[in-house]
Amino acid sequence: MLLSFMLCSGLHAASPATSVPFGPESFQTFVDQKQSSILVFSARYCAHCPAVVRSLAKQRGQLPNPPQLLVVMIDELPTATEKKSSYSDVDRLMVFQGNEMAIRFSVNPSWRGLTPFVTLINKAGEVTYFNGEPPARALRAWLDREAR
Repeated sequence: MLLSFMLCSGLHAASPATSVPFGPESFQTFVDQKQSSILVFSARYCAHCPAVVRSLAKQRGQLPNPPQLLVVMIDELPTATEKKSSYSDVDRLMVFQGNEMAIRFSVNPSWRGLTPFVTLINKAGEVTYFNGEPPARALRAWLDREAR
């Protein structure tokens, strides 16, 4: 419910050093905001996830009004060193709280827990899902549409 309060009140974490819980209702809350958002579902054990987050941060950073970049850890929060090296450019860092299968199902019933799992939420609240980093052409097209 803290997440719902933060979303509804417009409060945002000042840095990814502060994390908030991500439960089964959280994903729909982001969709309902109808704000351009990139959500990356990551895990500490995922060797590819930090590079995907850095790549997405770099690409969205080229826009004058970039979409928010959110990272949701499915297992546990990264260490301080990991936050500094891989997650310093994210707008918010969250961590699963509750039943992992229920949370994954609420995001996408077909998602089996592979990470990174990337969701692009557009201004209309439509969601596009990717196992791994979105293909460059698809991401560029989405970023260009959302920048208008």
